[in-house]
Amino acid sequence: MFGVNHSLATIKHFKRSQTLSHTSCFTLAIVWLSLIQVVNRILEQLPAIKIYFQAAVHVDRLLSAQAILNKVLEPTTELYLEFLKFALPIFTELNKEMQSETPKVYLLYEKVLIAYTILLECFVKPEYLDLTELERRETRNLSDMREEKILSVDSTDVAKHFPLHEIYVAGLVPNLVSVPIL
Repeated sequence: MFGVNHSLATIKHFKRSQTLSHTSCFTLAIVWLSLIQVVNRILEQLPAIKIYFQAAVHVDRLLSAQAILNKVLEPTTELYLEFLKFALPIFTELNKEMQSETPKVYLLYEKVLIAYTILLECFVKPEYLDLTELERRETRNLSDMREEKILSVDSTDVAKHFPLHEIYVAGLVPNLVSVPIL
């Protein structure tokens, strides 16, 4: 695994460090069925992974483990994984629709629009996504008008974004961001 020593002592140390979790497993025996499960498993095992690679670097003096340890200890790694935990189910559902054995093209547009809207709502201010009172009064079809407004939003325009501390990225991310980095 990642060029790390597979000695009996190292494997035993890793198994002991996994007591932080409710399960333990052997790397070769796992078959991941989806990226979501991989992300969830890594998040679940992150404390044990940190301990394992700290021992690999500091006790076993394995230089090859240093790069992995550096990445695992970066606060942005856990933030990224938490965001993936939130966003991946959205894309997994889209992927299931696209892999259907029956034609579902008629459903794809709506599903993509829903996914796009969910993601936009995480960082774009509502006034750029929601209809104003004037827009509501002047339109006959509210859903078409909102769809048009959503699709016309320039998501790269930072002026339309929430301030960074208000952006919703789900899960534990807000808690992790508020923890001071030493």
